[in-house]
Amino acid sequence: MVFSSSVFLFLFLPAILIVYSIVPRTARNGVLLSGSLFFYAWGETLHLLILIASVLINYSLGRLLTERDGVDWKRWVLAVGVASNLLLLGVFKYANFSVDM
Repeated sequence: MVFSSSVFLFLFLPAILIVYSIVPRTARNGVLLSGSLFFYAWGETLHLLILIASVLINYSLGRLLTERDGVDWKRWVLAVGVASNLLLLGVFKYANFSVDM
């Protein structure tokens, strides 16, 4: 499913918006999360697993940032977070370019 496809524009997006407007305010983030996961799973399940892994890594590193004090520690955790995201981006977006050369 692509953002500009008729399935997304006329079925998926209106369904998510209707459910979002009906549920209580406390459940709205869950609706958006489940809609996003369903959207990614529609394309390919591997991409969903990569997304979940990235979210878990970033969440864990964010928790580490708030639990400990020290500028050096926070810089190290931030560097690990940026490096892991760039590594995932490099592997899954740009790996084909290097293989084709």
